[in-house]
Formats: sequence, C-alpha cells, structure tokens
Amino acid sequence: MLPAGLVLARSMYVRVLLPARASGLRRAIGTMNFVSTSAIAWLVAYSEQLGIDAPTDDECDHILSLAGIAAHASERTAAPVACWLAAKAGLTADKARELALRIVVPDSDVEEDSM
Repeated sequence: MLPAGLVLARSMYVRVLLPARASGLRRAIGTMNFVSTSAIAWLVAYSEQLGIDAPTDDECDHILSLAGIAAHASERTAAPVACWLAAKAGLTADKARELALRIVVPDSDVEEDSM
C-alpha cells in the first residue's frame, strides 16, 4: 500500500514515488533514463537517430574545446549555441575550434573615447 497522494511511476530503469497530481511527470518518466548513461553511448544512439556517424574521439575533443572556448569567453549558454552554429555552417569540429580561438569581441563596457 502506497502512502496517500502518491503513485508509483515505473520505467525500465527506475521506480519512483511521485505526487498523484504529477501526471505529466508520470507520463514523462518512461522516457527518462535515470541510469547514468555514458556520453559515448548517448551520442552513438543520438547519431543513429540522426542517421549520421557518431563523432570520432578527435571530433569530440574539438567540439568540447569549442564549447569551452565559447563558455569561458562569454557565458555558458554560448557553448551549445556555438556548436550548433558550427554545424549549421558545415564546419569540421577542428575548423570551428580554430575559428573560435581567433575571435576578438570588442569590450562593450569600454567606450572608444577612453582608449
């Protein structure tokens, strides 16, 4: 017997007690993977869904480097968007990283007259 107001949500990975009114969560629980899946396994599965080859180790290194450059040069949210822009531009991961290293963004807090 479950405590009042709770339901058992099950997926092939986990069983969780949720508030009975969390119907959206109950529906979504079956699509969530609560077992820690490696990045490699997830990327391979996602690549298969996209109908493309999974990235090589070198490509992953360059993509992660690009994401790091974008995140550290601005805000964290720039990382995934920079990777998307590179893909949209049709760049290789290596070329995208190379171009990101060359970016010089003017400091918007400094007025030109003060230089």
